[in-house]
Amino acid sequence: MASVKRAYDSSRRKGNAAANRARIAESARRLFVRDGFAATTIEAIAADAGVSAPTVYAVYGSKRAILLELLDAMERDAQWTEPSHMMVEAGSDPHAELGAIVAFTARFFTAGADMVRAVRSAGQADPEFDLLRREGERRRREWLEPIVARWAAAGVIRDGLTQTEALDTIFTFVGDALYRSFVTDAGWSVERYRTWLEDALARILFTV
Repeated sequence: MASVKRAYDSSRRKGNAAANRARIAESARRLFVRDGFAATTIEAIAADAGVSAPTVYAVYGSKRAILLELLDAMERDAQWTEPSHMMVEAGSDPHAELGAIVAFTARFFTAGADMVRAVRSAGQADPEFDLLRREGERRRREWLEPIVARWAAAGVIRDGLTQTEALDTIFTFVGDALYRSFVTDAGWSVERYRTWLEDALARILFTV
């Protein structure tokens, strides 16, 4: 009787790889927040995740790659939306677009509070955490730029405010500093912060 080869179960292998990746990222985030980036070794991440150090290297290659993956995950958790999709969903209404931007900002800083605190406390003493901060700011500005350009083209930006000034304004207002001042330090609810920020930006940016 001829033997029958068992089909290669690629789905199980992919599932295990995805589980390892998620476990490694979760462990890295926990250790980065607790111990700092510089003090966290690949070996420590591997031990916490229950995998070998070579597995961590095989999956990510470096701690920096894990850090950037964590930024991606924070954006996904906050339901980040591409500008083109946002415009369609908001029906080309600048106020609705602004509301979506503010809502994303609130979700991002709330869901990623642990990493934001770690990055802020590390400051420039930990260059890799500073890399995460700068990469996040680059993405945020790149994300806002086409939306503000569209507002300028539609003529909804307030007279006397250039497109660049409008971009600088919204970029600054939706940063970590205001969220921290109102929610973390002053004890505002996230909803109150969202309402205030959306109203303040609308008054500063738009003609109506």
